[in-house]
Amino acid sequence: MEESLYEYILKNASPEGLPDDFSLPPFDDGTEGRARFADGARDGTYIYHVRHTDLSWSEKNLMAGAVKAASEGNEKLADDLFMELGRQVRAVRAVDSLQEYIEENAGELNEENILRYALYLISESADRECVKFGLEILELYDIEDDPDITRLVYTVGLSDEFTAYAAFNMRYWHNGNRYIFGLAKKVHGWGRIHCVEILEPKTREIRDWLLYSGYKNDIDEGYTAATCLEKCGTEERLSRGLTEKEFHGLERLLYYAVRGGPAISILDDEKGAEIVEKWLDAAAGFKLFWSDYSFIDRICQQSDKDSARHESIRNKCRNLLKKRQK
Repeated sequence: MEESLYEYILKNASPEGLPDDFSLPPFDDGTEGRARFADGARDGTYIYHVRHTDLSWSEKNLMAGAVKAASEGNEKLADDLFMELGRQVRAVRAVDSLQEYIEENAGELNEENILRYALYLISESADRECVKFGLEILELYDIEDDPDITRLVYTVGLSDEFTAYAAFNMRYWHNGNRYIFGLAKKVHGWGRIHCVEILEPKTREIRDWLLYSGYKNDIDEGYTAATCLEKCGTEERLSRGLTEKEFHGLERLLYYAVRGGPAISILDDEKGAEIVEKWLDAAAGFKLFWSDYSFIDRICQQSDKDSARHESIRNKCRNLLKKRQK
C-alpha cells in the first residue's frame, strides 16, 4: 500500500516542524519536463493571481457523486470519484461548492459516514487534492474536543501544501488562534503567507511576532508585509511614539510594502500612504544611518509616480535626506 502523505509528513516532522529542504513526493500533473512547483505554490498562485471561477455543471455533478458515495459508505467509489475530481478541479477552487453542497443536502446525507471518510482522506490518502478535500469537508464539523483529530490536522498543516486548509479548520477550535500562531512559526513558505492572512492579532506576543518575524517567508515578503503592518498595531505604535526597535522593525515592513511586487505598493492606498508619512515624521526623531537614508530615498523615488498625491511624502523625504548631506 502506498504511503499516505500524512505518514510521510509525520516521519519527517520534529518539534521544530519540517526540515528546510522538505517537500512532498512528486506527483503527475501533466507537466513532465517542466520545473516542479514548490509545495503550496499552485494554490498560492491561484489564490493571489488567478480570477476565481465557479465549477461547471459537469464538475459539480462529479463532486456530488463523490460526496454521495462517501455518504453511502462506498469508499472505493468515493476514492475513484474524488481522485477524478482532483484531476479536473483543484480543491482550492472547489471548496465553496463542496461545502455548500454538503450543507444544503445535510438532511439527505449520512453525516457520520462523510466525517469518517474525510478523516480517512486526510490520514490515508497519498493524493494531495484528496487530502485537501478531506480538510475542506472536516471544516464543517465540530471536532475540537478530539485530540487525535486536532493532532492529525496540525501535523498535515506542517506542510506548506496543506497549511491553509489546516488553519481554516483551526479557526473554529477553542484557542484555535493559538494553534494557528504555533503553526505559523513552523512554516516558512506559502504556509506562512496563509497563516499571516488568517491569524488574528489578539495578543502583544502575536503583534510583536508579526512586526519582527511574521513577514519573513521563503516566497516573497511582498505577500505578507502589508498584512503584518495592518495587524501588528502600527497606528497605535506610531501614536504613542516608537522605540528604536519598533522604528527599525517598521522600516523593514515598509520596505517590502512600499516596494510592491506580488501586491500593490501601499503608497497606492490612502491609508498606506498615511502610515508612510507618519513613519517619516517619526524618523526625524532618530539618529539615521546609511541604510535608513537609502530607504527614505527609495520612498521619495517611488512617490514620484503620483506627483500630486504624494507631494507631502516627497517633501518630508527631502528634508530628512538633507541631514545626510550635512
